[in-house]
Amino acid sequence: MNSEKNRIECINITKSFKVRGGAFSRPVTLKALDKVQIAVGKSETTGIAGESGCGKSTLGRIISALLTADSGELLFDGRPLSTLSKPEFASFRRKTQMIFQDPYSSLNPRMRIGDIIAEPFVIAGDKGATSPGSTVEKLMEKVGLSPDQKHRFPHQFSGGQRQRIGIARALAANPEIIVADEPVSSLDISVQAQILNLLQEMKREFDLSMVMISHDLSVLRHICDSMSIMYLGAIVETGKSGDIFDGFMHPYTEVLIAAIPGIRKREVKKPLLKGEIPSPLRIPEGCRFHTRCSYAGQICGKLEPLLEEKRPGHFVACHLSDSIFG
Repeated sequence: MNSEKNRIECINITKSFKVRGGAFSRPVTLKALDKVQIAVGKSETTGIAGESGCGKSTLGRIISALLTADSGELLFDGRPLSTLSKPEFASFRRKTQMIFQDPYSSLNPRMRIGDIIAEPFVIAGDKGATSPGSTVEKLMEKVGLSPDQKHRFPHQFSGGQRQRIGIARALAANPEIIVADEPVSSLDISVQAQILNLLQEMKREFDLSMVMISHDLSVLRHICDSMSIMYLGAIVETGKSGDIFDGFMHPYTEVLIAAIPGIRKREVKKPLLKGEIPSPLRIPEGCRFHTRCSYAGQICGKLEPLLEEKRPGHFVACHLSDSIFG
């Protein structure tokens, strides 16, 4: 990872939560993230993919500083967040904005949308932001909303329109980094392409770095410069999007790509997947994917593979990747 070219770097990020299994049971530890490393390049879009519960959203919230990692380091422009002063950290929080998965619950139902979009301006002390012809109205126009709608409440809008409101609110903070957590998963298929196109347009216009979180690789394929594949809280493969799709080297990535109609590039040699995903409360020893992997050998259940660079910029955590895909 070249820090000079990266906006954000996560280095060995670990995050756990205490959860209760029942009314009379002791809390147990759920390891949501396990030594995660990821880089977000300047003016680039990085995708994070994996099944539900793999830790994608937790990682997104740590990148946005909405959660704090238990260990590891988050770097912004090469500087650890832990070394920033309070004003510098506040500046980072303004520069890093999040677009949430559910446009229905991420907006305050008691606020008019003009006030929702203007909230970052109010926090920054810009009282003129809501005046006629203001930045709020310009942002509404940019995301495809009419300024005449600014006095309406969220329930008066469709799901796609609400997500546009969320995008406008994020842009109001004049960010440099956008973290989009499953931004289209709750929308109708007909609306998803519109929101994705809008995000790409805003990225180009505002020269943003973007983290796109999704379980749908077909979404990430068209808009991401690089991608990281997560499984049970760990990165199992990461690299340029073209390398991931055309030259994947991890069995789990093969499973995800083979599930997308019409884009599989390789013949599948074995049944792709077996069994159920293990509980994150009981992560298997060795390779965490070996219980479901049709290629697994003896070493896979004993020794956890390291994330190693197999090709330039292409990192894989698999003992057998060279023999399977080499």
